[in-house]
Amino acid sequence: MRSRFWMLACGVAGLTSLASTSSDAAKTRSSFGLVQAFQGRTYGVGAFSAPLFGIHRTVRTTLTGSLSGRQLTVFEKIDFTDGERQRKTWRFTKVAPGEWVGRRADVVGLAKATEQDGVVTLTYDAHVSSSALGDTVLSFYDVIYRRADGKVVNETTVSKFGIPVGSVSLLFRR
Repeated sequence: MRSRFWMLACGVAGLTSLASTSSDAAKTRSSFGLVQAFQGRTYGVGAFSAPLFGIHRTVRTTLTGSLSGRQLTVFEKIDFTDGERQRKTWRFTKVAPGEWVGRRADVVGLAKATEQDGVVTLTYDAHVSSSALGDTVLSFYDVIYRRADGKVVNETTVSKFGIPVGSVSLLFRR
């Protein structure tokens, strides 16, 4: 009986310390958003993976973002290690506190970005052409946040008809 009490007490103490740590982290992350992630020059490395189709591609990217009023423009240079190169331009417009809409040539309709508690979520559908999938529209769900070391993480789930078919993981530095 006594050992159960100590296990419960230690568990409560652990949860209490975790809660204070996460609230401290939330305070430091609360100022992070789309502008803080992508204004200026940012360099990223990572990979695209779609195991079901036998795809794993590493990538390097350079982003250059500039803010003018309520519009954030981000130029992307994407270089896959297999030699493919892509150039894309995002144009995000702030529509409300913590809310942005974005356009890009291959995006269907508008992308939606939401900033909350130091995390940016970005959702959009885009035309994709690949040997494995042909020409198709895929859905992207990005989660973007800043780590304690200042690097920005972008984790993306790629899906078709609501079924995950791949993922992208990028780590950005200035």
